[in-house]
Amino acid sequence: MKYILVIGIEYKKYLNPAKLTLHIGNKFLDTFTLERDYSTTDDMRPRIGQPWFTQLLDSLDDKDASDSLSPLWTDAQKPLPIFYKVYTLNDYDLEGFFNIDVENDNSNYTNGFMTHSSWIKLTIVSLIPMDLISNNGKDLLKTNYRLERGFKKYLRRNNLSEDETLLPNHGLPWPIADYFEVKRKDEKFEKDGVKDNHCWIGGSFVARYPVHVKHKTKYFGRPGEKQFGLCHNFIDLSLLTIAWLGKQLNIYDEN
Repeated sequence: MKYILVIGIEYKKYLNPAKLTLHIGNKFLDTFTLERDYSTTDDMRPRIGQPWFTQLLDSLDDKDASDSLSPLWTDAQKPLPIFYKVYTLNDYDLEGFFNIDVENDNSNYTNGFMTHSSWIKLTIVSLIPMDLISNNGKDLLKTNYRLERGFKKYLRRNNLSEDETLLPNHGLPWPIADYFEVKRKDEKFEKDGVKDNHCWIGGSFVARYPVHVKHKTKYFGRPGEKQFGLCHNFIDLSLLTIAWLGKQLNIYDEN
């Protein structure tokens, strides 16, 4: 089985470019630099294109799913990165950890004071089976629709709110990794720890995503937690973006 790895990054440059090196297990994957600021867009729709989305809805052959997803184009706008990398990976290479080694020691730190620094946010790190991208990405959307429908039944059955399920033991959001381990190259200013995909991170570090397996599917789990059944990632424009990017099968950047 092959997988698609999608990485979406936000970046605030100061002084020199940041250098990122990717490894999966002990295998080198890629290295690249971020030469300028990469912010977000509030509307990915011009990049995705309505013809692709319309074709996707037409291919779902599930009226309930189609009715549920159709409002995304008009209602579910959210800030998303404009810089992406997309890779294909073999199942047998997905072992151990996926590591993003960030070299980004760019600041004006002097005598205990710092007013400027370079920052990076690993907003989207997503691993999905390539089979789910077939047929214009409809299988990915249908799978998440089924997961979300099952998730809502789980909430009703256990009298839980969605906020309560953000705690451990209630499944794992998928396919976007929400937490990862940060290993510092120098703990002088900040210690090792766990960050989420909404955090801005400065300095040099290695982001580590453990590779787990559930239902014969590999995915990025949370650091230090046991393997849970996959839950869902709220179906929104980020999921559409991943489905669309998976079809590109190349390195994508707004330019």
